[in-house]
Amino acid sequence: MPPFEPPTLTVSELAAAVRSTLEAAFPEEIWVVGELVKIEEAVARAEERGWRQAYFELHEKEAGADRLKASLSAVLWADARERIERKFAALDPKLSLKNDTQARLLCRVDFYAARGQFQLKVLDADPAFALGQMAQARLKLIASLKSRGLFDRNRAVPFPDLPLRIGLVTSQGSAAYHDFVRTLETSRYRFEILLADCRMQGRDTEPEVSAALRRLGRSPRLDLVVLVRGGGSRGDLAWFDQEGIAVAIAECGKPVLTGIGHEIDRSVADEMAHLSFKTPTAAAEDLVARVRRLDEAAQEHARAILALAAETLAREGLRLEGSMRALPTALAVLSGESRRLSALPGTCARAAIFAISGAARELGILPGRLALLAGAQTSRAAAIFAAARSRLAPLARARLARAADRLQSASRQASLADPARILSRGFSILRDRAGRALSRVERIRETDPVRAELSDGFLVALVHSIERKDENGPSQRSLFAG
Repeated sequence: MPPFEPPTLTVSELAAAVRSTLEAAFPEEIWVVGELVKIEEAVARAEERGWRQAYFELHEKEAGADRLKASLSAVLWADARERIERKFAALDPKLSLKNDTQARLLCRVDFYAARGQFQLKVLDADPAFALGQMAQARLKLIASLKSRGLFDRNRAVPFPDLPLRIGLVTSQGSAAYHDFVRTLETSRYRFEILLADCRMQGRDTEPEVSAALRRLGRSPRLDLVVLVRGGGSRGDLAWFDQEGIAVAIAECGKPVLTGIGHEIDRSVADEMAHLSFKTPTAAAEDLVARVRRLDEAAQEHARAILALAAETLAREGLRLEGSMRALPTALAVLSGESRRLSALPGTCARAAIFAISGAARELGILPGRLALLAGAQTSRAAAIFAAARSRLAPLARARLARAADRLQSASRQASLADPARILSRGFSILRDRAGRALSRVERIRETDPVRAELSDGFLVALVHSIERKDENGPSQRSLFAG
């Protein structure tokens, strides 16, 4: 059996075989979901060069990462582009296919033999899918921010009373920049603006805007931060639904105002801001109105202060005029008092001499008076002492006699109660082993030793038995053993 020989094909034959295989595998149109890459540049280049087709790419990334999972080439023909634009405009006049956005495209699988390239031929697009994807992502991000306690954080930052120093985040020279700055400049107030020039559309929007918000939020020179951009489609609004911008607004140390230029929809940045406005002009007008209100209040206070000052000056002027009229009378009174004070030294001297003379006379009489008073007091004290001594002697002798009688009576009683006298009459004193006198049998037990004290000595014995008294006499005899 001869060995198997693989077929030999020309390039065109192989390309035709691949095309027929793909057409057999995908005989009908299919919907493909992916991220649009460089489609805006492709459409602009096609229109500039008069091409009917625009070439771009459709990407899919790893879940939760920025790593590319798959990529396909795609071609959009002019008739399909016009059809898609009409459908998008019917739903939203500003809606279109944008770079880096998710899209659901109706495609036919194609193989371009001249380049040997597998590609998707785009026939149509689903605008509702693009809007739905953005709305779902927005709701999911807001829920996450709320769970992390970031959603209301910037609204808790105190708003300045006089917001004149403003950090502005926008694209320099853009319509949004000019609208905002012109509104402030045409007011009669001196606003200071510190600009952070950022891209307001595309992949660089999130990192540039986030960094600007954090930088301006740390500046001690500023009162607040304003984020503005011009109007755009709903797809343009998606650049301000990014998590990085939302977190930067929440953590900004200054109140953040937004004017992103959408009359109907609100971005996540609008939801996170301290205040949000439909347009940059509206944001600037609010700041001018706040300063105007404070200015008018200050002017009102100034007018009130001036009126009060005028009233006070008028009242004090009247008082001064009255004082001026009373001045001649006051001068006359002062003149009379001055003459009286001039004569006062002589009057005081005469009064002093008279007072000193009287005091001297009093001092001359005082020694005699004191001698008479001392003699009278001494005689009276001697008489009182003699009377007291004559009364005390009889009283003392009577008390001593009564005390001697009581002492003699107590001596007789003590002699009668002397234990030796009682013992000589035949009585004895029984004591227990501790030496305590026994007066009741309850305190002694049989066989206990006892000590009997007599008039001429002591007896020691053991208790043989105990006899207690009752109503009928003794119940038991007492016997002693020595």
